[in-house]
Amino acid sequence: MAGIERVHILQGFENNDDRDKKSLKMEPTANKTYFKMFNDLGMPLLEGIDIIECETVKDAMAKYDYIDGIDCILNLQNKHRITIQEKFLFTDFKTVTFTETDKWGRTGSFYSCIAQYYFVGYAMNYPIDLRFRDYMLIDFPGLLRYDANNKLNWHFNNNNYNPLNKIKFRFLYYKDIPNSVIIYYHNNNLENKQEYPMHARKLGI
Repeated sequence: MAGIERVHILQGFENNDDRDKKSLKMEPTANKTYFKMFNDLGMPLLEGIDIIECETVKDAMAKYDYIDGIDCILNLQNKHRITIQEKFLFTDFKTVTFTETDKWGRTGSFYSCIAQYYFVGYAMNYPIDLRFRDYMLIDFPGLLRYDANNKLNWHFNNNNYNPLNKIKFRFLYYKDIPNSVIIYYHNNNLENKQEYPMHARKLGI
């Protein structure tokens, strides 16, 4: 069993959305980040990476990504398994975004995702520099608890990227994310390169 298991739906790489191809190129950076981040959190992963390839969304394993919103499964050395939805972004913003409705008007992954954690990473300077400018790991069920109590300052917008311009999304600015659900944050542009969970850094640990 590998420390990181990923499901690739090959059908997705053949469509007109080059974001899938860009995200694919960022996966090695994310894999390296996960090994270090979870080791820092006292939750070290097993060694190795396993890629499971599905031809279409109809393949049994594809449901993890296509239906459940799980992009990868992490296997810890203590035999626990962790599920993550991840988003790699290529802009100058500092937000976390979720799909509100898809291009057919159906409820998006914000409502169907059952992953335990949400990871967002901004590429430093794609495709020249594939490091993350900054990245954040969020307790996703914890975020949903805040949402259920209407305690989040959501913003809504339409996707302006053709052919995804019918998709609507919701987003939070970093500053509006409750500190209690931020598991880990790192910014490569900060002078202090030490990596701690954000709540620990704010407490001066």
